Amino acid sequence: MYLLAKYYKVPRDPKRTSEKGYILDQENFRWDESVNFVIKPTDKDLRENNVVLDIFGQQMLKCSVADRIGTDFDMVFAYFYKNYQTYFDRIFAAVGIKAVDEQGNEIVPETSGPLPVEHPQQPAAEPNTETISDQTVSP
Repeated sequence: MYLLAKYYKVPRDPKRTSEKGYILDQENFRWDESVNFVIKPTDKDLRENNVVLDIFGQQMLKCSVADRIGTDFDMVFAYFYKNYQTYFDRIFAAVGIKAVDEQGNEIVPETSGPLPVEHPQQPAAEPNTETISDQTVSP
């Protein structure tokens, strides 16, 4: 199982991009994160995504945003696990794996029930579509 993450730089206020100097100020932009899970990444996946993690092999195949999320597999995995724990727990449960912390204690999911319909950092009005094991989950 592989995690793919792509980052998009988007203007905070798209209506103001025509203003002189607006695009020169980094404070006028934010980063959007798109995360997908696939069984096997294609060459296109490796080229187009900023982060590619081999979850079960515990390898970081690519991380072009190491300055933002970490420099080794454990740091990068911890970032994504923290932010997408529900998805990871579902994947792990499907293949019979339990997540454990550094001391070997099982990490218990924070909540149980259906997958969240929205990204934890997105307003409910924005659509969210993520590919999980070649199946699309959308609101």
